[in-house]
Amino acid sequence: ANCAGELQASPSELHEVRCCSGILISGWVKNAGCDVWGESDIPTCHYEKTLAEANDLCTSAQGRLCTRAELLADCTSNTGCRSNAHHIWSGTVVTASEPTTSAPTGTPTPKPTDSPTTKPTPSPTNELTDAPTIKPTPTPSNESTNAPTIKPTPSPTNELTDAPTIKPTPIP
Repeated sequence: ANCAGELQASPSELHEVRCCSGILISGWVKNAGCDVWGESDIPTCHYEKTLAEANDLCTSAQGRLCTRAELLADCTSNTGCRSNAHHIWSGTVVTASEPTTSAPTGTPTPKPTDSPTTKPTPSPTNELTDAPTIKPTPTPSNESTNAPTIKPTPSPTNELTDAPTIKPTPIP
């Protein structure tokens, strides 16, 4: 079985449907080495269905969604609809500890996802953050800060300060 294309899909994604049954159903195929019968024409081919739709189709055909093991064992191979090399819905729930893809996608999605990502964005954003930044801004701002600056101003000023300085300023 070619399992290089396995992925964990969102239940709302659209994929192809193949069904399995532990009992003989007229017209269904039992492939060598399998304990189940499989079928793709239920009664027609279904290429773009959600998980719930796929489950309902199999149930109404007196079958069920095939397990991951049954799909990997090719128990539904050559059962019609030319779906041998496509993503098929499975009834197996994937746990978080199982890998779901061989590599991450190359580009970020244009819309936010339902769950948070594990890594930060590659470049800064223009939105405010709850925590301070690591590096200072490239140019000074005219806004006051709550904390003193790390370095003194480059030349003395004639303005009064709220607190005395540690060292006196040199005479200008």
